[in-house]
Amino acid sequence: MKKLVLIILVVCLYTYQDAQPLLPGERDILQLQDQCSLGGGKLIEYLKNENGLLRYRAAIALANVQDTSAAGALGVTLKDGDKNVRTASALALGQLRSSRAADELLSSLALEKDPEVIARILEALGKISSSKYLDSLLRMNDEEPLKFPQKGFALCIARFAIRQIKSERAIRKCYEYAGSKAPEISSAALFALWRSAPNSFSDQEISQQKELLGSLALHQNSDIRMQLATLLGKSKTKEARELLDALEISEKKLNDWHVWVQIVRARAAVSTPREIPSKYSEYLSQKNDHIKIAALQALSTIPSLSSEQSAVHDALQSAVLRIANGPSEIDAVRGEALVTLGKHFPGKLDEFYSIAAGSLFSPELKAKLLEGLSQIKSKEHLAILRQHLTHESIRVSMAAWDFIRPLLSPAAMKSMGYDSIELRGVTEEIFKVAQKVLAKNDMGITTIVANLFTDTVMVHQLKDAGVADQAVDEFIRAFGNLTQIDDGEAKQAILQALGSMGNERVIPFLEKELSDSDRSLSAEAAASLRQLTGKDYSGRLVQQTIAGKTEADWNMLESIKPRPHVRFVTNRGDFIIELFKDHAPWTVLNFVRSVKTGFYNGLKFHRVVPDFVVQGGDPRGDGWGGPGYKMRTEISTVNYERGTCGMASAGKDTEGSQFFITHISTPHLDGRYTIFAKVVKGMDVVDLLQIGDTMKTVQLTEE
Repeated sequence: MKKLVLIILVVCLYTYQDAQPLLPGERDILQLQDQCSLGGGKLIEYLKNENGLLRYRAAIALANVQDTSAAGALGVTLKDGDKNVRTASALALGQLRSSRAADELLSSLALEKDPEVIARILEALGKISSSKYLDSLLRMNDEEPLKFPQKGFALCIARFAIRQIKSERAIRKCYEYAGSKAPEISSAALFALWRSAPNSFSDQEISQQKELLGSLALHQNSDIRMQLATLLGKSKTKEARELLDALEISEKKLNDWHVWVQIVRARAAVSTPREIPSKYSEYLSQKNDHIKIAALQALSTIPSLSSEQSAVHDALQSAVLRIANGPSEIDAVRGEALVTLGKHFPGKLDEFYSIAAGSLFSPELKAKLLEGLSQIKSKEHLAILRQHLTHESIRVSMAAWDFIRPLLSPAAMKSMGYDSIELRGVTEEIFKVAQKVLAKNDMGITTIVANLFTDTVMVHQLKDAGVADQAVDEFIRAFGNLTQIDDGEAKQAILQALGSMGNERVIPFLEKELSDSDRSLSAEAAASLRQLTGKDYSGRLVQQTIAGKTEADWNMLESIKPRPHVRFVTNRGDFIIELFKDHAPWTVLNFVRSVKTGFYNGLKFHRVVPDFVVQGGDPRGDGWGGPGYKMRTEISTVNYERGTCGMASAGKDTEGSQFFITHISTPHLDGRYTIFAKVVKGMDVVDLLQIGDTMKTVQLTEE
């Protein structure tokens, strides 16, 4: 069914088989979109153009510019004779997040007949409107039950729930849809149900709908079973636990790793400490790395295991130790085992510290060891973390700064036997070390250090230690030393830290930053000023961010076919993606240029989250790097399904070279991250990718 949806979408869009020159109006619209500008009203005027393609392009551009003054004009094009224009207009209104936009969407819904446009209107309302709109939608659906596409309405309810707008009537409606014979409707309904949980009404409905949910536990569709497992992990009722047992029995036969990952996570949420060891010993014996990683991560979220020593307790400890020691295990799995040892078997973790001092541990594995050690609150383990704050490896140093934070709170320090005088001494020493690492002008470590000093508890400790004024000066100096475009996230973190310090000396500096050409920094300065003064500075913000990479190579853009293919050769095998030039022209242009120069060859996948994404494209290899420029976010009418390729970012208009590929459908990402491609071959290879795997070559292909 997913392939059918994609085919319909492709047919409905304005695309061509071969590369074609852009219309003059298209160039104009794309330029205004990249400038994040209405062009003095010119962009809105394009909504009235006789050419449907230009009206469509203008609506998409307005979805990206996100100027609320366009709501009225977009309300008019919601009644356009071209359904593609109406779809794009609904998307744009859903990006405006204004009451006027919500009103325009709701009023057009009564007149709209096309199911695809209705689904897009429902999506937009789910993103931006209030609870009264949800009530109105439920009433409309009761009056005309066949008007709303069931999948679209279920996802609409889910989008409301993501924003904490939940309704008992909506939950009942989703249970009605969950029994649908269409797998995509049932899966969407279950997604909405777990997004609406946990609460007492959800628990009650799980108990009452046990027969229906029991049948879904046996369903052949893995998406349904996966969403069901997540829902059951939101309830600790007897019925939910029994259903989870039934689902697990079923999965031993059906055996899909996506479902197992959710079962493993659900168990951690609903099981008692005594029940954990036997179950997780079994999960850790699975061959799939995603399942083992999910199991170890789930174990680390459990506050404590049963203190009762038993054979199953010892078996779990042995299983975790086997993985931590296992030379046949990949570092991503071993690293999570080290964290689990620190959380539940601390005595065993210390044995690894001497090993890590040698060359047997990679920087990535040493970082996970420090995370494990941070679980153990003692002077000795705090000392180890302090020693690594200036480690020669930026990766290890960043980990030490990241994981030392919970050990520096007054409560933690007191539990370790420090008195108030010793606490001041430790704080003063930490600040001196911070000065040294800030001098490295590294965006990653600067961000983590700044985040540490954003904590109000840490701010009080700086004041007690008498170094608060020095800290202000140090961060202002560090801000000035960050001169690269990739440094934006670190600069934001510094501005946040300065706002948290409560020192009026920073006000002139922050006021100066209000005029920064990067609106994300300007907005952060305004937020910090408001925190310090209580005044609203939003009227002094820059109106738009100057894109970090704006050159319009029209000849190259026009030479690219609408859907070119790119082959990734990795150590796990090959996969091919299809680029969406029509949906993300600037991103695709930049990606093709990067591929042709060999930018991605040899880079690693640095982030993998089971049942979410695999991410790569960072020349640093740690998630903090980029190409030295920033791209605009490009929002389009494509949604995040399994195998969708999106651009990673630290906020709107901060995209660079990092990208991710989704393991599963991820509706909560829609409208937030650029979609530029989709995996069309080799998704089984993508499923195998883990942290540290390499893109050997990335090349354009005619396949």
